[in-house]
Order: sequence, then structure tokens, then C-alpha cells
Amino acid sequence: FYLLSLSLPRRGSPPMGKGDSQRTGGSRGGRDQFDWDQVREDKHRENYIGHAVLAPKGRWQNGKDLSWYARARKDESLANLREERARAREMEDDMMRARLGMAPAKRGPAVGSSE
Repeated sequence: FYLLSLSLPRRGSPPMGKGDSQRTGGSRGGRDQFDWDQVREDKHRENYIGHAVLAPKGRWQNGKDLSWYARARKDESLANLREERARAREMEDDMMRARLGMAPAKRGPAVGSSE
């Protein structure tokens, strides 16, 4: 009897079908109702992901660039990054060859040198 009662719908409740599981009516809060200024004043603001950057509060953020990690450095160019990566790769290769007891690799002039 117990198993049979679990599978039967209760009296007075509509049968569940496709699409019946969605809520109808009302508002559950949307993008148009959300505001980071309200989060800044909320006592539970720590519960929001990104609250420290998008809703900063307090003296710690005054005069600080909170999105420093997303900005490119002034001296950073694609050619400089490629050179640095190539030098690092060569240095790692030399260290690996030395640990294995092999002779250093023969290379042309160093990247970025005037020779």
C-alpha cells in the first residue's frame, strides 16, 4: 500500500505534466531589479560573488584600482611577450639538458641581442 500511494496523485491536486513544473505569476527578481548599490548597503553583501569589486564599501578601496588584474601594462607588447617566452623556453631547455648530463644546445644569436 505504501508504494502504491507514492505513485498516485493526491486528491484535489492537478496531474503533473510537461510544463506544469514552472512557476506562474509573480516576480522572482530579474536583471532589471538588481542593483549593485543595493548590495553595497546590504548587511549580507559578502554572500554576493564579486561584491568586493562591484560593490566596494569602506576605506580600504579608496584610491585603489580594483580591476588592476584586467589592465594591460604599458610596457607590454606582443613582440616583448614572445621574446620573453622564447628566452624562458631556451633557459628551461638548457637547465633540463644540464640535469640530464647532455651538452648545451647550439643556437644562433640570442633573441633580442645585437650580435
